[in-house]
Amino acid sequence: MDDRAQSVLSSRSSNCHGAYVSEQTLRTRRLIIALCAAMFALGQFHRAAGSVFAPILIDRFSVSATVISGLVSIMFLAAVLTQLPLGAALDRYGPRLMMSCSVTVIALGTVLFAVGQSYEDMFAARIIIGFGMASLGASIHVLVAWSFSRREFGYVNGMVITLGSAGGMLGTYPLALALAHFEWSTVFAATAIAAFALVVAIWSIVPSTPPDQQELFSDQPGSYLDLIQLPEVRRILALGLVTFAPMTTITGLWGGPFLQDVHGFSAEKSGAVLLALFAGSVVAAFMFGHLDRSISQRKAMILTAAGISTTCLALLALLPAPGPIVTTALLLVIIFCQTFYIPLGAHMRKVVPIQLVGRASILLSLVGVAAIPAMQTGFGAILDLARTAGFGIADQFRFSFGAMALAMALSVTCYAFVRQADDA
Repeated sequence: MDDRAQSVLSSRSSNCHGAYVSEQTLRTRRLIIALCAAMFALGQFHRAAGSVFAPILIDRFSVSATVISGLVSIMFLAAVLTQLPLGAALDRYGPRLMMSCSVTVIALGTVLFAVGQSYEDMFAARIIIGFGMASLGASIHVLVAWSFSRREFGYVNGMVITLGSAGGMLGTYPLALALAHFEWSTVFAATAIAAFALVVAIWSIVPSTPPDQQELFSDQPGSYLDLIQLPEVRRILALGLVTFAPMTTITGLWGGPFLQDVHGFSAEKSGAVLLALFAGSVVAAFMFGHLDRSISQRKAMILTAAGISTTCLALLALLPAPGPIVTTALLLVIIFCQTFYIPLGAHMRKVVPIQLVGRASILLSLVGVAAIPAMQTGFGAILDLARTAGFGIADQFRFSFGAMALAMALSVTCYAFVRQADDA
């Protein structure tokens, strides 16, 4: 662990919001970060695993790609639909109870996924896993808010995302390798056991209340409506709409067809580029975490990153034939800069009281995740409209990237009017 991380772990109450942090030992701080990273990794594993198990289940149940896509995506829908009430519960009862319940539900869903004998069993299992994942990210944010100062919030979250991103990798090639050598039930039963072990760790490490508070915040005023009525929150949410959607639209759906159909990349070569984009996002999470702690002008950093991403999207729309090298470089810069969602989350943490961090985190996550299918579908719709109008494949993608750049520009403009996001 580097000197900067060491200073975060050992900082005293003069830099933090109460006696809770000043009483934490270095070991406990490390355990909290490791625990949060493990929970993030669990979520990333289940998000990434669909691309591996989908072909297996297509063969096992003799279903179409459309049907199996429904099984993969139902987990995300279940998570979105249950987030709002869970955010309120998180602020009321604290992260220990909510984390324990969330990971237990994920473990139970994974058990059903391991032993299920029908498509309906697998579908139900994915719904259960989605319910468990609904408050996982917000619970991590609340625990970090309890354990570290506002100034360290973005940095620690960057560390958690960087360390936990290994879970996304485990859900790709390592999962495929495991399923090739072991029984389906063995692989996912082992995943469930790991989740149950996390529950024990949560109950052992996470306190039931912030030690600098005598009670939970059940009697404190505040609601989602109160949050939305705050102009600063609305402007942050406006930029939150374009945090995950552009990067997921590129890396999770249209980036491969763009590279193959427009630039003639093979499936293997486009896959290598997409892997590089994922690796770039991991590096960016670490760097943006450091920058959020080191640079006093948080708003300027967010606007700069979002502005660069918007500019690169506009260049993909405006340049008629940029070539594969330039195109790949632009995509890498876009994905790297989109990681401004880390300091944006720290900005949200700054403008809301601690008793509303759960609700605020849920709101920011909700708008970011809900925008993903909208942008993915919109991108495809523009491709279809341009094709119907007689434009070539390169121009079809240029129009779609142009629309994405316009959406980014509108959101950045809304955020530009927010108050400065500096922390003392």
